[in-house]
Amino acid sequence: LSHRYGTHQLPFRVQQSDMSALEKAMKAQGNHVAADLLRKFYRLDENQLQPVFILQSAVSAEEEQQLLEAAQSAADAAVKAGELTEARALESTASVTQLEFVHGIVNCRPDRRRDALLFRREISDLRERESDVTSARFADTNASGGLDETVFKKLQDLKKQQIPGLLPSENSIEYRVTWQSLVESAPSYENRVASDCENHLRRLIERAVRDLSELESNTLYTEVLQHSHQCVNYVSQFQGREDTMGAVRDYIVGPSRRPLVIHGCSGCGKTSVLARAGNLARQWLPETERDSAVVLFRFLGTSPATSSIRQTLRSLCQQIETVIGQSSSKTLQNLDSFRELIDTFYDLCHSITLQNRRVLIFLDSVDQLDSSDGAYTMNWMRSELPENVKLVLSTLPDMFGILDTCRLLLENDEACFVEVRALEPSLCSKIVGAMLESRGRCLTDPQWSVLRDAFQVCSLPIYMNLLFNQALSWRSYTTVEPESIEASVRGAIFQLFRQLERQFGKLLVFHSLSYITASRSGLSEPELEDLLSLDEDVLGEIFEHHLPPFIRIPPLSWTRFVTRSEAIWQSERLTEREYCSGITVSSGKWPPTTSLQT
Repeated sequence: LSHRYGTHQLPFRVQQSDMSALEKAMKAQGNHVAADLLRKFYRLDENQLQPVFILQSAVSAEEEQQLLEAAQSAADAAVKAGELTEARALESTASVTQLEFVHGIVNCRPDRRRDALLFRREISDLRERESDVTSARFADTNASGGLDETVFKKLQDLKKQQIPGLLPSENSIEYRVTWQSLVESAPSYENRVASDCENHLRRLIERAVRDLSELESNTLYTEVLQHSHQCVNYVSQFQGREDTMGAVRDYIVGPSRRPLVIHGCSGCGKTSVLARAGNLARQWLPETERDSAVVLFRFLGTSPATSSIRQTLRSLCQQIETVIGQSSSKTLQNLDSFRELIDTFYDLCHSITLQNRRVLIFLDSVDQLDSSDGAYTMNWMRSELPENVKLVLSTLPDMFGILDTCRLLLENDEACFVEVRALEPSLCSKIVGAMLESRGRCLTDPQWSVLRDAFQVCSLPIYMNLLFNQALSWRSYTTVEPESIEASVRGAIFQLFRQLERQFGKLLVFHSLSYITASRSGLSEPELEDLLSLDEDVLGEIFEHHLPPFIRIPPLSWTRFVTRSEAIWQSERLTEREYCSGITVSSGKWPPTTSLQT
């Protein structure tokens, strides 16, 4: 932070009460033109549970500047009149730079501020040089070419009072330089800034590594924690499915010693059912057995330890050994025979039951395992389990013959199979309503009517999530035509892709997803950025009008894409998971097109 305060922008959202205060102040100042512009360029969105005014896109540069100046003046007046708090007024009076500091440091948790660094630059002879023709390069100037005193005061207050007082002293670094050294771009100053930045970042990184608890550096702990977090995410909006959950509950508390296979088409909600079952399993048991029960669950294919059946069984064995207080044996680590690993797994399960404890195992998406060790032949699943051991697994019905093999091994015992079907249309509407409410959103009656009609055609959970993602962007003044809603999962996914292509560029979206899909084990964010930075077609689309000195894809492009494409991640078509050495990778999971027709 030096001597440029930054530009102002009209706030995208304005609270209803703030809008009233600004409008009242403008009229009190006799600026009725600005008050009219305020109403012209902001529309009330009542799809927020707390309605807000949204800035419309059709704002001319001249009118925007007029409204900016009027809003700043009105906000200051509203604060003096007690109609608006200083914190709320900042949205109208502060520059983009100041708002970044406010949201990034002032409003963050106090314990996170120790992770922030402030580099401040003071030009010692700035006052003597303010009439220089190059002064506008380094400081905000007024129309006559001198320093803009109002802005200069705000900047100095931010730089010397507000921010440094919130940060540890060692995290606030000041440089005092002369005008001449800046004009000449003195290498010594630039090298010192670069070196200091590297050293301070290294210090923060090394401290973060030291702060990692022993548990956090334990691979088994992080593996179990990752799957626990996924379970929580899947059940956060779970509703209905009484018949399906009842069948799973009856199996868990019943006498059956065979596995239970949950199956259904892609996107029908198998994973959520299995996650909910794992979440409720203890509650289903007799009260005297709940605390002692061992519940193990894995979402297969979402981590290195669940990429193959061998890795999965080894991870489960390690967890069981930890539960029973047995140190992880070297024999387990070096066990080469897959058959011996299977025997060890079931022996460990049996050893827990000898302690009068139940073992409940939930394995989601067997079809996401790789084919090594004959995973799809189900040679690792015993048709008869040890007493007090329950195994619940899920799979697609038409992938690799897994379901048919299970039927053969379990002798077509219908009690061992539960089919997950599409949701009731009314339940889809109920769940979407709850999801919208959790985001502080709602819909108008005409918009609800369009959604209900769509759910009559397709009520798969994946389709529901895709439509929910669309509905999040609807304002109360948005007219939604029925024909604008795709009637199938496939159509809804393609519609989402088209929206993303319009926002981020067709080639960036197409090539990013292609690279992820083509990769064997997924791509980390740096790897994907490297690939895109070598892709001349993508670079040509991004830098259509100019070429930067260092040609590389903008660092936040992928982050913004991930944020905006939430529905794809929710639908599990793309997943982020931990891979080797704790690296997070993005991977694609695209079922056959025939399973996307509904």
